[in-house]
Amino acid sequence: MQLSAAMALGRSIRDVLVIDARNPCNKHTPYFHNFLTQDGKTPAEISAAARKQVAKYDTITFHTGFAVEGEKVSTDFILKTEKGEVFESKKLIFAT
Repeated sequence: MQLSAAMALGRSIRDVLVIDARNPCNKHTPYFHNFLTQDGKTPAEISAAARKQVAKYDTITFHTGFAVEGEKVSTDFILKTEKGEVFESKKLIFAT
């Protein structure tokens, strides 16, 4: 989950931007089972709890959107969203 990567970096006092379209592939799964500490919960409940924990780190920013293009330019990465927004970063992590 992208939130795990964000939390690890946020705890390391790194500036993190999480771009998330909020359209998970497991949205139709009614409940999780055999997932320790989360058995019987819905994907939405687990995601909400994770976001709440990650949001405690003020170095982490959330952006609702869908990244559609990325390019390495010199020592940076340029990322564009479906709405035409542009973000620049030194490092890039793809997490799904």
